[in-house]
Amino acid sequence: MPKLNNTNLHNDGFSVPTDYMNTLENKILQRTVLIHDGYSVPEGYFTQLANRVLLRTVNARTPFVRPTALRVYAKYAAAAAVILVSSVVFYRYQQPTDFNKALHSTDEAVLIEYIEEYGQNDDVYYIPSDEIIADEELPYLLFES
Repeated sequence: MPKLNNTNLHNDGFSVPTDYMNTLENKILQRTVLIHDGYSVPEGYFTQLANRVLLRTVNARTPFVRPTALRVYAKYAAAAAVILVSSVVFYRYQQPTDFNKALHSTDEAVLIEYIEEYGQNDDVYYIPSDEIIADEELPYLLFES
């Protein structure tokens, strides 16, 4: 890589006229043509603008906006929809399923016979009966695994 001379940096072939930077702004402004379109800004407009805006907004009375029918009845419609859906779901799950219908229509003697034949020994204890369970049998029934 060649080493650069300090002398080569200043002699690049370009030159700036004397006093160029001091007179540049005036030259640009002289070339600029102002277009007058007939409109003018009133005297003191920008100094009084902030005060005028504040006077109009701070003391301004907010107008009454009448709510639309959709907005008024939306909360009632949402509540009705929630009640309707929850009642349908509740009603649906209260209906006995096919398994429950078959189980309820099966004779109790058949169920007891099935459990005695195919079930484990402890399953017979869980068959509901009209007998009162003695206090001594409760721990065995509850905590037996």
